[in-house]
Amino acid sequence: QAGALQVSPPAASQAASAGPAQTAASAPRAGAATPPAGRVLPPAPAREVAGARTQALASLSSLQTGQAGGVTLEQAAASGDAVAQFQMGLQRLRDGDALLGANLIRKAASQGLAAAQYRLAKLHERGEGVPRDLAEARRWTERAAFAGNRKAMHDLAVYYAQGEGVPQSYAAAVEWFRKAAEFGLADSQYNLAVLYAEGQGVSRNQTEALYWFRVAANNGDREAAAKVAELQRQLRPDEAAAVISRADEFRARAANARANGEFGPLPWAAATGR
Repeated sequence: QAGALQVSPPAASQAASAGPAQTAASAPRAGAATPPAGRVLPPAPAREVAGARTQALASLSSLQTGQAGGVTLEQAAASGDAVAQFQMGLQRLRDGDALLGANLIRKAASQGLAAAQYRLAKLHERGEGVPRDLAEARRWTERAAFAGNRKAMHDLAVYYAQGEGVPQSYAAAVEWFRKAAEFGLADSQYNLAVLYAEGQGVSRNQTEALYWFRVAANNGDREAAAKVAELQRQLRPDEAAAVISRADEFRARAANARANGEFGPLPWAAATGR
């Protein structure tokens, strides 16, 4: 068999690694119940997101120019800066204040910060600081995926593959696994290979399956390495060698750093030493 889709369980944090997850071909992800079916929601309107960001940056600029000592994380969050709200929310979660942490993360997510949207989806999956609601989890996952968060892209593909909260569609799963795979997510690379090998949502293609298994194997997925050896035996040596050579040249696309929780130097970090 080609292998089972790798279904990632709810992440412990936004910074959690995207390593190989438990496999299941048809069971829902760990701890999940089937949410009510819902219409696919588009991402937040661009002008709304841009307006919220402009307002937050204007507030932050006011703080920075008004205090010689620099702005603190708390001041930046209170002024409406989405990144500060997100980081402060993560701190409150670590400190055990789930309600305040979730509230701050929701504020950041509502301003269009993809990293916060993905984290809020995970909170809804577990019911941490917010009601456990898989329909909401799926909705925020989708917003984060459209905004460029690669882990959200993978999770949205899982929703489509398993029909959780959306009509089951392997074709949509292929689309979103491919996006995340191109950004370097090993689980998505593995799952895309499985779908090619089984012809689900895409025409069955053993050379493309081998390609993506090899890419995933090069990315550290040991199960994918076993699949590479298996598929190599099914293809002509010259054909397999050409695919392996092509896969070894794969380079992941650069993901949007801000959408994936990488914010660079921040004024409150310099002011507080954090």
